[in-house]
Amino acid sequence: MSGQFHRSDSGALRIWSDAQKADFLAEGWWSEATFDSMLRGHVADHPDRVIHVDPPNRAAFFHGEPMRLTWREIDAKVDLLAAHLLAVGVGPGDVVGIQLPNVHELSVSYLAMARLGATAASRSSTSSARTRVCASSATPTACPTPTTAPSTSPASALRV
Repeated sequence: MSGQFHRSDSGALRIWSDAQKADFLAEGWWSEATFDSMLRGHVADHPDRVIHVDPPNRAAFFHGEPMRLTWREIDAKVDLLAAHLLAVGVGPGDVVGIQLPNVHELSVSYLAMARLGATAASRSSTSSARTRVCASSATPTACPTPTTAPSTSPASALRV
């Protein structure tokens, strides 16, 4: 890596130049697959395979009971959250702050951001002072947070 950033043809700031990206694609090191296209591929190939299991002690630190979710169920929750965020004005290029424990809503949040083309700015409650300073310099469009009321819908389980 050259240690400097490059502007892509679209004007986006990138670590790798367009020429380097083309080389990486040609060599097979990268692909054009996105998180969303990979998720949709898994849903098509293995819709009923369980892929997420919440911690058994979930109720001790977060609302709701632990859940076991399939690719199809995760995809449906991603659709709900992405639609909710889109309805409140989150779109491509927006930054969305996320602070959730290691439960399925965290995975759903990341995947919903990818589906929308938004950027997830995650912050752990145990993050370092350096991380907190960096996170505070971003201006998120939205910050989904957990509610105390149990829900089956990620859109109603997260406030924006």
